[in-house]
Amino acid sequence: MSSRASVTFNSAFKRVTGQLHIGFALSKSPLAGLDMTEALRAAIVMGVSAVDSYIHNLCVESIVDSFLNLRPRTTSSGQIKIRIIEAERGFNSGSSDWLESEIRQYLARKTFQRAEDIGDALRFVDDRPKKWVRISRKIGTSAPQTKQRLNSIVDRRNMIVHEADIDPAWQHPRPLTPQEADQAVNFLADLVNAIDSECW
Repeated sequence: MSSRASVTFNSAFKRVTGQLHIGFALSKSPLAGLDMTEALRAAIVMGVSAVDSYIHNLCVESIVDSFLNLRPRTTSSGQIKIRIIEAERGFNSGSSDWLESEIRQYLARKTFQRAEDIGDALRFVDDRPKKWVRISRKIGTSAPQTKQRLNSIVDRRNMIVHEADIDPAWQHPRPLTPQEADQAVNFLADLVNAIDSECW
């Protein structure tokens, strides 16, 4: 059964693919002197953000569900720090909303984009060994290849966000083809599907 986090991801990812289609259309009808690849860059940025959000939601869902005895608890679930006053209010309310809020606050300053960070987050979801091997098998690559591919997409996202994707040596935007953007976006979707299938 798919996680609720994957349903949210799929909804958000429609915006990513929409942006990608805009990029495809614009790349076929360039306007004089304008770089028409910005929509492709936006698709990569939005795709990485969607993965980050998915991992956050997956962790929250897993910890709350394990607290409610709806799924097995991982050894890391108990490491989440919550405020006692919120726990008291939550127990008195009879709802688990307080716990979700506490977990989101605990994870709020963390980013789950690079392979190492995602692997660290998945300890709240799945205790079984060799997560990256199992995830990569679903994608059809090796664990090192999957991690390297993810990290290279995140590196490109960071170049776009932090450097406007300008090559410092040439002072021009780095080239980006529709095919490169399409492959990056498809990889991110495949990665989330593999994580949800293998770890959830």
